[in-house]
Amino acid sequence: AAEAGFAYAQTAYGLALQRGDGVERDPVTGAGWFGRAALAGDSNAALALARAYEAGVGVERDTVRAAQWMQHAADRRNPAAQLGLAQWYLSGQLVERSPLYAYAWAQVAAESALRVGDAALADALSQRAAAVRRQAAGQLTGDQLIDGQRMGREWRPQSLALQLPTGVEPPVGSSRSASPGALPAPPAPVAAESGVAPAQPAAPRPRSSTGSGFFVSRAGHLITNEHVVRECRDIRLGDGQVAELIAIDRRADLALLKAGPVEHAAVLRADARPRQGEEVLIYGFPLRGVLSSSGQLGAGMVTALSGLRDNPLQMQIDVPVQSGNSGGPLIDTHGEVIGVVVSKLNALRVAQVTGDIPQNVNFAVAATPLKSLMTAHAVPLAVAPRPSTPLARELIAEAARRYTTAVLCAR
Repeated sequence: AAEAGFAYAQTAYGLALQRGDGVERDPVTGAGWFGRAALAGDSNAALALARAYEAGVGVERDTVRAAQWMQHAADRRNPAAQLGLAQWYLSGQLVERSPLYAYAWAQVAAESALRVGDAALADALSQRAAAVRRQAAGQLTGDQLIDGQRMGREWRPQSLALQLPTGVEPPVGSSRSASPGALPAPPAPVAAESGVAPAQPAAPRPRSSTGSGFFVSRAGHLITNEHVVRECRDIRLGDGQVAELIAIDRRADLALLKAGPVEHAAVLRADARPRQGEEVLIYGFPLRGVLSSSGQLGAGMVTALSGLRDNPLQMQIDVPVQSGNSGGPLIDTHGEVIGVVVSKLNALRVAQVTGDIPQNVNFAVAATPLKSLMTAHAVPLAVAPRPSTPLARELIAEAARRYTTAVLCAR
């Protein structure tokens, strides 16, 4: 998917390379992928590239380019980038110190955070934005505060031009304000010693995404995450067949789909309550087009019996999860499904908010809302004798391969 020009996959692969997450660590190549995705319009890639230039990770440190890429992401309504600019303007880091701009950008970030699907991340962004506004307001006169509120309220992309520090000149060919709208595309990163620029970005592609799903009836009913199929105009499975959206549970982030009949379906554990410390496995199709196109097995354990903000519909797991795993089955050692992989904490964006990069903080939807969704739509539960002893992992993987599929969404 990254080689094919899908920006979301390029960003995910770049982050994996930067962190050495599932691949050999290579921040230089990772920054190159960030550059390609950012030039194709991915705001998370632009944010990642801004941080790379700020810290000199994978690229030669360049505070001007860092500020330009942060503005680039902020103008594409990325709340973490908008908050980053607000914090920089408040401290005078990388940009001209301006409590007025700090207040305006913090107000914009708070508004953008309302559209973030992850409730915990949205709450963290909102709280940080409110803190910046309080600090900035304490440094403004009454008239300036009114101006800051107006600037934030009337904000549109490129309406708040980047203010570089006095005496700092932008690269040749770009204006001092460095508004991306007035610039040629910001430069792709070049490693300090490699002297080799990354390949030019591919032409923009239709917005699409991939996830995983698993069959829960031989009639062709399957489960995935609601966010995997949200606003899809076309849903297809890994074998190319079309799937129909039957029902969703947005609160639990579950979707019920229907495709053609199949030979194999997952068996849900009768007593689906997980136990803290219980060994679990996942099966899915992460980073499709970057990693192996076949399904991948992961192993770990249940680390907490509730999810984000103590969400009782979720559990926390430490199994490594990548983009594309969402919607896949969470399986116990007897080969029975006890949940649905739902997400990983967005390490890059959380780092911008908290200053720390979480490791293996991943989540799954518990089986209770899954069973409720199936029951509400008359989907019979697959039944099979429970093995008396735990199964070998290779047997669990073989069974999961038969009932798990990639889910492709075109928007």
